[in-house]
Amino acid sequence: MNVLFEYIFTSRSQVQTFCRCLSPGTPVHLFTLWAPLKLVQDRESSRPNRAPLGYRLLDTYAAMERSLDQLGTLLNNTGSLEDTLGEIEAHLAHAVGPPAQSYLRNINA
Repeated sequence: MNVLFEYIFTSRSQVQTFCRCLSPGTPVHLFTLWAPLKLVQDRESSRPNRAPLGYRLLDTYAAMERSLDQLGTLLNNTGSLEDTLGEIEAHLAHAVGPPAQSYLRNINA
């Protein structure tokens, strides 16, 4: 069984906190979807029925950017949703996720 958990992790400590809540042997595949700031801003401004994030978008982007090497597999998120899902599926088909406990030591293990 696979479970998809979507959350914006901005630091290694947030990933570690999440992994501490899992059974130690639970396989974890950690992906960070990344796009240029201008594209992220354009996407955010076009979301219906939601107040603009404003400075929170910039703060979150900057925090993530500082921690990209700690946030798992980095995926280019400039294409379509289908392209991104295909890339994730390709990674999952060829890899066994490291157990949750390994993220407590080294994010990119």
